Amino acid sequence: MNDIERYEILVDEYNRVLSLQADAQKTENKNDFWRYQIVGEYLTFRMGSIMNKDKLN
Repeated sequence: MNDIERYEILVDEYNRVLSLQADAQKTENKNDFWRYQIVGEYLTFRMGSIMNKDKLN
């Protein structure tokens, strides 16, 4: 699996997490909301590390 494929998978997962986070916000489920917030930040970090990989080498 190359970097582009990894990035596309992360984007799909990130979009899914944003949807789950929005649902948690509508139902006022604060625990799930913050859980999805943390997962979203982690996925953002992973996407950034893939994009910046070439710049670091």
